[in-house]
Amino acid sequence: MKKLKKLLKKLKLWMISLIILCVGILYYMNHHIVITTYKIPYQEKLTIVQLSDIHHMSITDSIINKIEKVDPDIVVITGDFIDRRIYDLDRSLEWVDALQYPIYYVLGNHEAWSGKSDEIIQALEQKGVYVLRNQQETVNGFNIIGYDDPAFKSFYPVKEQDGYNILLYHRPDNFNQFENIDLMLSGHAHGGQIRVFGRGLFAPGEGFLPEYTSGFHNINNMKLIISRGLGNSLFPFRILNQPEIVVIEIGS
Repeated sequence: MKKLKKLLKKLKLWMISLIILCVGILYYMNHHIVITTYKIPYQEKLTIVQLSDIHHMSITDSIINKIEKVDPDIVVITGDFIDRRIYDLDRSLEWVDALQYPIYYVLGNHEAWSGKSDEIIQALEQKGVYVLRNQQETVNGFNIIGYDDPAFKSFYPVKEQDGYNILLYHRPDNFNQFENIDLMLSGHAHGGQIRVFGRGLFAPGEGFLPEYTSGFHNINNMKLIISRGLGNSLFPFRILNQPEIVVIEIGS
């Protein structure tokens, strides 16, 4: 009986230790933000920081320092700047206040589903953010094109200009509807939330083990970069899928 009690006590300690370890690993996976850098050859130069799927995440000094170390020409936000379930626009706007760079932004599905897109757009534009709704801006000779998420049902094509065309569009799986795009920047899939053998487990609209959840893809003559994003929404955890800030160095 004494041996059994000792064994059960040891098993209990092992279980407690294992739970603490798992909680620590899960915390690290969800709070340790990585920088992923892509270098794209071109005769002109442009450095972009891409943020995506922030949801209700707060900006921190660590994030600000990471971005300032890159010192980009522009910051782009590829949708889901807010979370429709935990809507706190003031907290979201702290990101804009903290980043002293030109910001270009497109709407995601959470902006559409929140029913507060007009309020979000007005607040961002008052702070000098370029909200691209079927619109185009030129930055250092590069054309930055932005379209609303399909949830808005407001898409109409912009006539692309000569030069290097960069598309900001929340959902990566709709890439085949665009022409004359050199580089497309997307998010939405949260990296598949749980990554197994380098692939995301699930993405909205793409089902299980989808192809387009993260990373760099060459598709015909277009380059597609998908951010794993920063925040979480309905499913509160990431597993083997750290949040990321994407850096694109064009002309490296």
